[in-house]
Amino acid sequence: MTNLTATDAFEAEEKVNWYRLRWKIEEFFKTLKSGCCVEQCRLNTATKLTKMITLKSIIAFKLMYIPK
Repeated sequence: MTNLTATDAFEAEEKVNWYRLRWKIEEFFKTLKSGCCVEQCRLNTATKLTKMITLKSIIAFKLMYIPK
């Protein structure tokens, strides 16, 4: 169920695809938080934090696609 409107089948399919992608996004952030321990990092500057999150995001993305 959603509160988004769909006037035809194409728009309805688009909304379904958005929700389907939501679970991939949830899995990415779970991997980023638990697998890469991004919440435990305490950096002093925004520049250092941005670089660390960028690197760990790439690692999290790669971890998600390791064959299980």
